[in-house]
Amino acid sequence: MQTIRTVSPVDGSTYVERPLASEREVDAAIAAAVVAQREWRAHAIEERAAALSAFVDAFVAEGDDIATELTWQMGRPIRYTPGEVRGFEERARTMIALAPQALADLDAGPKEGFRRLIRASPSASPS
Repeated sequence: MQTIRTVSPVDGSTYVERPLASEREVDAAIAAAVVAQREWRAHAIEERAAALSAFVDAFVAEGDDIATELTWQMGRPIRYTPGEVRGFEERARTMIALAPQALADLDAGPKEGFRRLIRASPSASPS
């Protein structure tokens, strides 16, 4: 079984070692992600924003542990890693707040007898 190993730049030790996914496991994960994305796009933007906000809350609640992980995995001094968590929180909350406006329908201009618009619609797979 092949593994992937994270070597800490702090002291050169193996920080974590995990098995690599098999081709079958990767294919199954992709298939599950496609199904999950179809379900996700069926939810209103407000529901998705609430779910993402809850994720950000949970992530930030683990901030001290995440900061320690970043230090051991990246070698970043511990005094700077809490800023990584705060930076993530700020960017994530900004994107969540901007989503309703950014994903709103755009008027494509007048045409007699028609209502024309451009609608952002997440697809199930890349085109």
